[in-house]
Amino acid sequence: MSTPSEAVDERNRPPLILAALALVVLGGVAVWFSAGSDDPDSYTTTFTERCASTGTWEDGYEKYRCMEVSPDPRWEGTATLWYSPTGSRFELTTDGGIWSGTSRLVEANKYAGSGVGSGGYEGLQYSYEGSLPRPITFTVTVEPIP
Repeated sequence: MSTPSEAVDERNRPPLILAALALVVLGGVAVWFSAGSDDPDSYTTTFTERCASTGTWEDGYEKYRCMEVSPDPRWEGTATLWYSPTGSRFELTTDGGIWSGTSRLVEANKYAGSGVGSGGYEGLQYSYEGSLPRPITFTVTVEPIP
């Protein structure tokens, strides 16, 4: 048999659990909104890339057209990838600006890259990495240029 104070604690447990869950959800929503803002602070997000060759070559690079899909609109749009086995160039155009940089194969099936933003992303730099299989999902970190 429980004491009166234990009975009160057991009756209050579900509201306390719900309150704790609500705080976690609200915290997650706040992080999501801050990642979706134009705030120049650092953030990390993901994007998935699907590319198809255009059948053309430029300066020794095979040219690809890629679709980038992300929960963050700053990393969703149409990209051009100029690929070579020794390294690649990358340019992603979104509604907010352009991300431009380079990428390379760092080990079997693992890619890494870095670059800078222009337009609405002026003053920001990024680094990313991702692994096969296709589609490649990259984790990207953005931060102000020091």
